[in-house]
Amino acid sequence: MVNDIQKASFFKRLSAFMLDSIILILVAVAVAVPISAILNYPDTVEAFETHYKKYEEKYAIDTNMSADEYDKLTPEQKERYEEATKELAKDKEIVKLYTTLMNKTILVVIISLFFAFVITELAIPLFFKNGQTLGKKMMSIGVMRVDSVRISSFQLFVRSVFGKFLMETMIPLLVIMLEFFGVMAGMGVIITVLIFIIQVVLLIVTKNNSTIHDYFAVTVVVDMNDQTMFDSPEDLIEYKKKLHEEEVRNAPY
Repeated sequence: MVNDIQKASFFKRLSAFMLDSIILILVAVAVAVPISAILNYPDTVEAFETHYKKYEEKYAIDTNMSADEYDKLTPEQKERYEEATKELAKDKEIVKLYTTLMNKTILVVIISLFFAFVITELAIPLFFKNGQTLGKKMMSIGVMRVDSVRISSFQLFVRSVFGKFLMETMIPLLVIMLEFFGVMAGMGVIITVLIFIIQVVLLIVTKNNSTIHDYFAVTVVVDMNDQTMFDSPEDLIEYKKKLHEEEVRNAPY
């Protein structure tokens, strides 16, 4: 059949994913450096740590210890720890610095990853066409609509920005960061595990072994060495007409 889907192998998809992940991280770090400078992020970190250390020196206790480390403290050390944490909670300046640090951290991560995804998962595929990132190009795989038509710019946007950046990366990462800063107790792990389970279920039960981003964009990852791809729905219809005409001519009477 003309619109048979020649799905890319798991090995090729995994290899492309790993290559693209490395490139995306490098781009994100490159973007994060100037963004951090613009937001004066290093100064905020230094101001917070300087203010924080005053309490640690005053009470001679590490207020960032783990639960296991806390359990090993003597009763006198635990008392000093509780006093230090109470004083920290009352200090308006350090609370303000903590909130500012949290907001700037989240902002740097969001902006850096957004530009990284736009560059690696949207701009580059638009340049190469066929939905190919650098990793996919190296593995000779691409992305198309499930009807064998070339992926549109809108579908590519849905796939890369809405699917990959927002749904699969930013939502779990954001809740994990909020949990790290003590805003969401336990929800980060739950949401991350839930998204992972959805990914696995979609890969197993969908006909084209779709992930979340492919499911929303109605696309499929294919092997470019074997896949027939059409520039438009009209080209696909025209090709089917020619096949039908050929079948009629060759049909026995």
